[in-house]
Parts: sequence; C-alpha cells; structure tokens
Amino acid sequence: MEYSVSNGLAKPAQSDKVKVAGATGTIQLPNGEYAVEFCGYFPADNPKYSVIVTINKTELPASGGLMAGDVFRQIVDIMNER
Repeated sequence: MEYSVSNGLAKPAQSDKVKVAGATGTIQLPNGEYAVEFCGYFPADNPKYSVIVTINKTELPASGGLMAGDVFRQIVDIMNER
C-alpha cells in the first residue's frame, strides 16, 4: 500500500510531512453517479491514524487517487500541524 502512494495511482495522497500508505477505489453506483475513495493510514511505518475519504460525483472525471487522495493528503497535513 506504500507503493500505491509513492509510485502508483494514489500519488496525490503523498504528503511532504509524513510517509503514508493506502489504496484507491472508483465505482459507478446504480444511479449512474460515481463514488471515488481513498483509504489510508499514517505514519506508514508506525500507523497511528487511518482515514477513509469518499466523494460522490455525478459525472466524469472520477478518480479515487486524484480526488479522494488529495483530500486525504490535506487532512494528513492539517493533522501534522498540531
């Protein structure tokens, strides 16, 4: 899961402040909308926190790594400021 963030589709979840790991997901719902998701934890080498970000979108583009991963990174960065 660290590779997904460092070299894979979840690169937008990568933080400059702490090493994170996680996985992405994108599905089309029965109503035609999309659910984009990122589930991650940090610090990757000694996890203390886990966060799941889910965003519902009505149209494309829809990318779990790009959209939900970026929100995850913002959460990680804010939590590390404290």
